[in-house]
Amino acid sequence: MNIFEKFIINENQSIDILLPDVEDRTNSWYRSTQNLHKFDFISAALKQENISVVIVTEVAEEMFISLADRLEYVLAKKEELPDQIRIGEVGYRYHVDSRIEHEKSIDDYCKFTVWSGGFSEPRFHTWLYKKNNTIYFEISPEYPWLSTDPTEEEKLDIYISFDQFMKTYKPILVVEIDKAIAQKWLDSCRRILDDLEKGHIALLEQLDTRKKRFIEALEQHEIDLKGGEVNYSDLDIAFDQPVGRQLLSINDGDGAVITYKDDNHPEHVVEIIADTKLAAKNIFNVSVAKYNNWDWPIFTKNTADIQELFVIVQEAINCVLCSRADGDIQ
Repeated sequence: MNIFEKFIINENQSIDILLPDVEDRTNSWYRSTQNLHKFDFISAALKQENISVVIVTEVAEEMFISLADRLEYVLAKKEELPDQIRIGEVGYRYHVDSRIEHEKSIDDYCKFTVWSGGFSEPRFHTWLYKKNNTIYFEISPEYPWLSTDPTEEEKLDIYISFDQFMKTYKPILVVEIDKAIAQKWLDSCRRILDDLEKGHIALLEQLDTRKKRFIEALEQHEIDLKGGEVNYSDLDIAFDQPVGRQLLSINDGDGAVITYKDDNHPEHVVEIIADTKLAAKNIFNVSVAKYNNWDWPIFTKNTADIQELFVIVQEAINCVLCSRADGDIQ
């Protein structure tokens, strides 16, 4: 894990935003690249002296939006924590109230919530609120079965009752946040969100360019899609270059998708995927699936030759046309 950003609380404590290496990173929209993308999954960890505890794993954009929204609220609004809830007891009261009236509690407490659970285990709630015109940052554990029942396996292994959990319940952090620090955090969030959006726009433009190049390549090879539509391509191909230089760069999983869909026939998809892991040369796998059934493709073939790739693409399209002629009618 690499530290992408550090939100300093004081000289001994910070919230570290952790970014996995590219090969270990997950993206909910596209494959991960060297630069952080808005749909990459990242983690936030509480760092205290030499101890680091992951408190949430979430999509990058969502993580920074949630923090920025809450910071804006506490810096701009005068609304404070209700009188009946003491400093450091937001997590505890949330749990108690949730057992009584779950949906209402979520609504009542969401205005104090920065992050809640996400995709990390164990799960924590992160809160940001005002009391006596002072900003407080609280991190508290979440009872794993607050809104769901334990599985049979969990009952045998890790399950503890709610009452047992609450007997030793306490937050892992309750700390005052200076307004200047809160403003600095907000400025950092805004900068990061702006950079993420610019990066996403640049990626969309790159993908649009590569899609146009792929369509031009199909035309150059006199391939008639026969009603198909190129939905997507990130193959980095330059067909104005000599044959040996046409493939500019390739990443594992790069490819293209051609879809055949109308009201009278089952959907067919032609998919081209690059495999760079298992061979010294790049291998292009071309497949056709009917009804999106990739477990049983109706056509599959591969090549390491960029020119032969388009011969196989034509074969795949012919397979689609034959299947549509002989297949089911919607």
